[in-house]
Amino acid sequence: MRAAEAVAQIVSAPRTQSLTSVLATLQPDQYRLVTWDPIDNLVVQGHPGTGKTVVAIHRAVFLVGEERGADRASRVHFVGPTAGHVRHVTPLLDSFGVLDQVEISDISSLMLRLAGSTTMAHGAVDGADLDVRWEAGDFAVRAKNRLVLSHKPVDIESIYEAARSMFAEVHDAEWKQWLRDLPRFANARRKARFAPFMAWCGVLANPVGPWSCDHMVIDEAQDVRPLEWRVLDAINTGQLWTLVGDVNQRRVDHTHPSWEKLGNDLALDDGETPLKPQVMRRGYRSTEQIMVFANKLLPREQRVSNCVQQGPPVKAVRRSGSDTSLDRIVIDTLEDLLPRHLLGTTAIITTTPGSLTPLLIKAGWSSADGPRTQWRRGSQTLSLHEPTSSRGIEFDAVIVVEPANFPAGFAGRHGPLYTSLTRANRELIVVHEKPLPDPLRRANRT
Repeated sequence: MRAAEAVAQIVSAPRTQSLTSVLATLQPDQYRLVTWDPIDNLVVQGHPGTGKTVVAIHRAVFLVGEERGADRASRVHFVGPTAGHVRHVTPLLDSFGVLDQVEISDISSLMLRLAGSTTMAHGAVDGADLDVRWEAGDFAVRAKNRLVLSHKPVDIESIYEAARSMFAEVHDAEWKQWLRDLPRFANARRKARFAPFMAWCGVLANPVGPWSCDHMVIDEAQDVRPLEWRVLDAINTGQLWTLVGDVNQRRVDHTHPSWEKLGNDLALDDGETPLKPQVMRRGYRSTEQIMVFANKLLPREQRVSNCVQQGPPVKAVRRSGSDTSLDRIVIDTLEDLLPRHLLGTTAIITTTPGSLTPLLIKAGWSSADGPRTQWRRGSQTLSLHEPTSSRGIEFDAVIVVEPANFPAGFAGRHGPLYTSLTRANRELIVVHEKPLPDPLRRANRT
């Protein structure tokens, strides 16, 4: 490892609310990926903390660099998983002075923008499987073609409504019911679950827009759903991709199960040889103790642990036979944890953040942001997240609450829980009442 002492100093330093540059300690394996041939596609697989986001950010800067000459991208679109992730990485991009050439957005906001929505959509992002299947877009394509042939106006609403009306002529019972259940345009645009389909209608209505780019960099690419990929493929006019992620962190079954399947759908391979991602193996962010604990959720052959940092053992706090509520135990655990990370960042990740809100307020904390993810008490700060909103962000210390309540990932795996456990850099505490998932229970006993 190059500049090992400098790396150790940087990775052990308290984290801030935003990502910072590591150019001075960029490792040869990372540099190789950052400077991958600009006219070639790049797919990167790596466990949490291996530096995937660092590579993605620096690659976006590399792609628009003047030294690229004829290979320089005039416009790169960087797409992250959540609004919190965008806030986390934007200051780093800004520090390089490239925000006029690198557009950054989270996947949900981008879908809403392409759908022509000016207000935040409500409800669950993950709807029915059919909502985000690649094939759902075929109905919008047929609808647009009919409008063009009949010389009718072609806009988002007309394409959407024309697609809705096709249910009578569709023979497949599943798709017929899906089309029949689509709400009217005015109602659909207020619901997050329909944003990908409406975004696809928007792209069909306006194929060439300000969102077009030469190269697209996708962070946490394993969570992009098929119809969202179809939308991204349409606006990526340069048809060049940098995809980074970890298939072990997939949230839902209806995302691509492998890089090979995604490469086939996006035509990233040659049609004969399966796509082989570049693999990052060395862990910089989380300690060995955290990764060994979290890796118990993975198949045995994927439990790679090659970490730079060492730290305290993972601690499990269980409520048992006590009059104290689980939420009260979480707050007490927080009060014990905070003094050890005053210069860094601390987070609670739970499936029920609302239940902690009254106790945080009573303990003197206040939150100014709408989602109530960021809290402050004097000079102390705290992040409160659901599993989804914590993706792509890192903290010095994390409390994960009631792992048994976390949604299952693909094929019965624990993707959302695995992601949450690995948000911690230095210290991880699990607070629970229900039994831990079997792999973690065995790890904790050990």
